Amino acid sequence: MVHSYGSISNNSSATRALPLPDFVVPDRRALFTAVDLRVYCNRQAPTRWLEHEYSDGLILIALADAEGVVSWHGEKSKTNHRTIKGGEHWFVPPGVKQGIHWKLEAKVIILYLSPDLMKFLGFKWGRTVAFYSTPALILRDPLVGLLEQRLGEYCDHHPVSEAAQIIALGQCLSARIINGIKLSRKQPVKVKRKLGTETMRRVVQFVDENLGEKILLASLAREARLSSNHFTVLFKATMEMTPEQYVLRTRLLRAKTIIMKGAHTVGEVAHLTGFSDHSHLSVQFKKLFGSPPRAFLPAVRTT
Repeated sequence: MVHSYGSISNNSSATRALPLPDFVVPDRRALFTAVDLRVYCNRQAPTRWLEHEYSDGLILIALADAEGVVSWHGEKSKTNHRTIKGGEHWFVPPGVKQGIHWKLEAKVIILYLSPDLMKFLGFKWGRTVAFYSTPALILRDPLVGLLEQRLGEYCDHHPVSEAAQIIALGQCLSARIINGIKLSRKQPVKVKRKLGTETMRRVVQFVDENLGEKILLASLAREARLSSNHFTVLFKATMEMTPEQYVLRTRLLRAKTIIMKGAHTVGEVAHLTGFSDHSHLSVQFKKLFGSPPRAFLPAVRTT
């Protein structure tokens, strides 16, 4: 089955009304539009987006060091507030009043999905606003991270000539994110309690900063301020994988990023990312990505 997204534009001549209110984006070059999808990628100064609502569903992806306070109207018109930082996704159903106060310079991607596209992807939004961590989504599907990284590169400039590519990336990213969430919803959760956002941020940061070293379970539990056993149970309920699996997956994702830059040999990458040797990295790398590390080396080394 082929789904047609229609013509692509990045100005107000699109077939459907642009979802961004005038006060949000004076410079609309950051918005790229197709019939069923809008992709907004921009780096912007601290600002306040007044309360507004869309007929589209919204996936806001906070990149890098973005930080802001999001608000929305929940049940019985109650106004909810929550701080969102880089490394989080915010899902807002159609017709929900919302506002954002960006406290820091924000690099952000926003995907606006029409009701028809949401139906095509088989995703039922309901009326519930939801938040998902970027690490959890990427660990479920590494391609999510690569797509977001590529779209993030367009945040600093808005190349009209590459509008078709930006829309294509947005289409693929929307489908991968929604598919990952649908799969997670189908899996039964035996433990209702999970690790909080701040706790996960500490653990993720510790892992990121120590990938070249041996990472002990006790060290991760200490970052979470829990016993090792309690931490393991809550971590698995939160990430749907053990801490050890998370560390391995993170090492492999970091290794792939370094390899693709071409500045190091595979053996050097193994050392930088905490693998015992070239062979250990190669075996685990092929299990996750389906190809050996050398397949991702650029044709021309940068050093």
